[in-house]
Amino acid sequence: MKSLRITNTITAIIFLLIIFSIFSYIMYNNQKQMLSADIDTFLYATSLSVADSINILLEENKIDVSEFNQRINQYFQRIIKSWISINGIEDPKLLNMLVQIYDRKGIIIATSRQGPKMIMKISPEEFKILASGTNYTGTFDIDTSNKKTLSLRYISIPVMNQNKKIVYIIRVALSLRTMTFSMYNLKIVLFILIPFTIILSGILGFFLTGFTLSPVNKIIVSINEITAINLKKRLNVSEYNDELKILASTFNDMIERLDNSFQSQKHLIENLYHELKTPLSIIRGEIEITLNKKRDADTYKNVLLSNIEEIDRITRILENLLLISRFESKLEVTDFGKVDIIKIVSEIAERFKIVCDPRSIILTMNSCPKAIIKGDEKQIKSMIVNLIDNAVKYNIDRGSINIFISSENGKITITIKNTGIGIPEETIDYIFDRYYRAIKSSGTKGAGLGLNIVKTVVDIHKGNITVRSVVNNWTEFEVVLPEA
Repeated sequence: MKSLRITNTITAIIFLLIIFSIFSYIMYNNQKQMLSADIDTFLYATSLSVADSINILLEENKIDVSEFNQRINQYFQRIIKSWISINGIEDPKLLNMLVQIYDRKGIIIATSRQGPKMIMKISPEEFKILASGTNYTGTFDIDTSNKKTLSLRYISIPVMNQNKKIVYIIRVALSLRTMTFSMYNLKIVLFILIPFTIILSGILGFFLTGFTLSPVNKIIVSINEITAINLKKRLNVSEYNDELKILASTFNDMIERLDNSFQSQKHLIENLYHELKTPLSIIRGEIEITLNKKRDADTYKNVLLSNIEEIDRITRILENLLLISRFESKLEVTDFGKVDIIKIVSEIAERFKIVCDPRSIILTMNSCPKAIIKGDEKQIKSMIVNLIDNAVKYNIDRGSINIFISSENGKITITIKNTGIGIPEETIDYIFDRYYRAIKSSGTKGAGLGLNIVKTVVDIHKGNITVRSVVNNWTEFEVVLPEA
């Protein structure tokens, strides 16, 4: 149990770490791209705004382009202050911004603040791109005095005349410190805090699972105390008020069924011992008596006939057990076909007349002209044999057995009514249970298997069976099956 908890916890943690790592990686890069795009957009808009301010200044003061280089410094700081005032001084981006003006040769002529030499000049490669009328965007990595790196994002745009020649160049740069700090914090959250939270949650989940499963461990201990010789022990359902109560109740029901099954097997063995012991003892005794001295032919014949009867009885018991076993293991293959009920019942009734004659039991049969069902002939024969055998077994000497077969409304009804000891009303609901015998008198032979087989066959053929009885008078079994 513990190893399973550990395995499941580790698996869940690893799975979540992988999922969230992928999610964090995608989110981090997406956020970085969005912030970079936002800065580039801001720089581009700022550079255009500065260019517009310079152009307005040139027009208002009627400054010729040829005088631009000499007079731009005179007005540049005023332009920057005016532009910041218009756009809002509260924006921290504007305060961390660097604005530079270059002449048509790429030489710096004005700057909003001094900076490292590397950002004060335009490289030949950058100037070549700008001369073609294309904006240039780049990043400077500057080493500061405290041995840290400061990154600046910048954009350079050329201001062209009508002849597509550069008049001047505007470069606007912005520190990426805020963005770097934000991305660093995001990285801490995504790649440290979230994994730590997942691992901590997994550990807490491990202990919480152990706490939750403690009642299950208690159930396991109780289950281990239940053995084949201690099937009467049950789990205490009252200790639980949730799904475990359902589990405990289900387990108790299962143990109840197992106990019943063990008891049934025990009864079966006991019944088989008595049922097989009697006919075998009879056979052995008759043979021993016959062998004690020489007998006439009729005596030998009677002994052999008696032995055959006892052997038939043993055979029926074993056949019933085999059939029940095949039903339970689902090895019994049902071969459905057209079955002539009248023919089958007539043949079986004729065989049973031999058994009825010594006890002066009158067996009669009345039927409709035709009764055909769709079923398994072997199983139907077993059903009829057990019903008639039951009628003979629990009959009285000089009693009667009446068999009726009728067909009505697409149903075939087989009714077997016999005189005899009858079945107590309180036991009728149990007579189809395996190994159950309503009448447990010493003079009545049986293992309690026949009626269980009858009920199973009826159910397989989608029929129904009813029982009516009057104690010490008569019993009637009525089987209704669908007509073919």
